[in-house]
Amino acid sequence: MMPFLLVQLTLCISTAGPQEKKFEDDFEQCWSFLIKRYAYPERIQWNALKTAYSQKAKRAANEEAFLRVIEEMLEQLGDAHTHLGTNFADSWWLPPGDIAAELRNNQVMVLAVYPNSPAWRGGIRPGMQVTAINGLTIQEAIKARSPRFIQQKHNEIEWWTINSVLAGRRLEKRKLVVVVGGNTTEVTLEPSECPARPDRQARLINNSIGYIGFDHFGGQSQVKRLDDALKQYPQAKAWILDVRSNTGGDTMVIKPIMGRFLEKSGVFAKMLRREGEALGHTWQESVSPRGVTFTGPLVILVDPWTMSVAEGMAMGLDGLNRATVIGTRMAGLGAAVNSITLKHSKVRVQISTEPVFHVSGLPRNQFRPKVIVPLDTAENLQKEDPILESALKHLQLVN
Repeated sequence: MMPFLLVQLTLCISTAGPQEKKFEDDFEQCWSFLIKRYAYPERIQWNALKTAYSQKAKRAANEEAFLRVIEEMLEQLGDAHTHLGTNFADSWWLPPGDIAAELRNNQVMVLAVYPNSPAWRGGIRPGMQVTAINGLTIQEAIKARSPRFIQQKHNEIEWWTINSVLAGRRLEKRKLVVVVGGNTTEVTLEPSECPARPDRQARLINNSIGYIGFDHFGGQSQVKRLDDALKQYPQAKAWILDVRSNTGGDTMVIKPIMGRFLEKSGVFAKMLRREGEALGHTWQESVSPRGVTFTGPLVILVDPWTMSVAEGMAMGLDGLNRATVIGTRMAGLGAAVNSITLKHSKVRVQISTEPVFHVSGLPRNQFRPKVIVPLDTAENLQKEDPILESALKHLQLVN
């Protein structure tokens, strides 16, 4: 957690004190950024949101209290891509945490569990129904956590809320009541964490299928990893790109990766940005072949922790008709982001600014894999990695 300097509030009768003026300036800077650049302006009751938080921010007792107000205000957008660049010991984890869940027939059902996480070690598995958390029914917890200034309900807001509730707060234990096989069980879980990611080193499977995983697309080293893998395994007749648990990164990293699998240039995404009070005109993102390309079968593995640019790469190669996406729904981060640093607090504020779309026009947060792998079936619950097994089976059928 970033340390904060606690400053005593000086009360003034007719004019704002220097601390209050700093908070007012920082709030207005943040607000101007939101109101001019946020990717989904039609979703939010902007006047009500500002009324609820502007005075609280200006009159905060100290810098920590001020930043907590900004943190809460940003959470009202129900957007895991929009948040402060710092957090507190009791801040909410960005969803999804170690449990990914969705609403089915008005029941909160576990879709996936992060491997070797507190939830996994505590016995939570796909297919379980969550009925309560920390002494509240799941419906009560969702209601308490739901953003209050949304114009109308959206599936994306529902996904954010459910998974925020289940992720919980940092350093907070979670007491869940779950139903499995008709039996109700109470489970206490350690706080969510960022567990070690599975081994994603390049390798050859069954002497014929190349595999490489990417934890992130944050630098050109990831491009080199792919190039080295293609050179190391020239005998591969098909390739699997694993972007599960990928935290995203830079479009300029995924483009050269995609380019190794293309024979011709093409459009892989459409994007928008704000022009005044609404979204403006669409522009297209294109990618070109790079070097000696691999033209055989290609599969991309995804899960609820496939985020941002990783979602974009999977969706883009689908739109180019170049790869089969296999797995579960992804994190649903539907827009590219931009950030500012508050003048006085020196804290970064990141927000969604540019909605991304499939070449068909489908929003990125609504894109789903061509091959959905239900992790909650009796058969798949017994498998070590049902998504990878589904990919191998698919490639056998392709070949």
